[in-house]
Amino acid sequence: MIRRNNDGTDFTEKINRGYETRLNYMASKYSQVTAAHLIVTWPNDVDHSHANAELGESLNALRKTLRNQGVESQAGWVREVAQDRKDDKPHYHIGLLCNGREVQSGMGPAKHLNRLLTKRWGKPEESVFVKCQPPNPDLDCQAELNNRYSAIKLRTHRENAKAQRENILNWFSYHAKVETKGNVPPRVREYGFSQLSKEE
Repeated sequence: MIRRNNDGTDFTEKINRGYETRLNYMASKYSQVTAAHLIVTWPNDVDHSHANAELGESLNALRKTLRNQGVESQAGWVREVAQDRKDDKPHYHIGLLCNGREVQSGMGPAKHLNRLLTKRWGKPEESVFVKCQPPNPDLDCQAELNNRYSAIKLRTHRENAKAQRENILNWFSYHAKVETKGNVPPRVREYGFSQLSKEE
């Protein structure tokens, strides 16, 4: 099944290309890039009619906090709805790329994004709506250099860097699957990316 965007481009290709562009950008600037996969589950008792906007604002706030700490980041998100749901309550997959010398793991960003969202929703801070998805160990060909398993780190000048880059893109390609897309209200976006100063 091939989903198409309004401009006729391949839905899957556009998501994969968005991540590839941002990974290339980060790898061109930093010798280490940390890639994390965050999953956001929307609470059943929270209105989700403006979920994209709320997620986008919270993700921007997370990236602003990182920027204030001297950490550059890029991100993409996709909105999904489980096929067996009777409503259109979404969950989100976020691909986060950070300067790998400053961010070693996806756990810190996940906890901060969770704090932002629980505050917005009036939920107890100890509630967990944002989780850091661990990668398949087989997708880390520089694993001997890593000490965490909540992210894949690309070391651009080390052995297997090209394969490691492909591993990150393969991991993020999960976000482009079409089976859980399409169950959205009219004119609601199903994916988005942080802005680059210049698209490649």
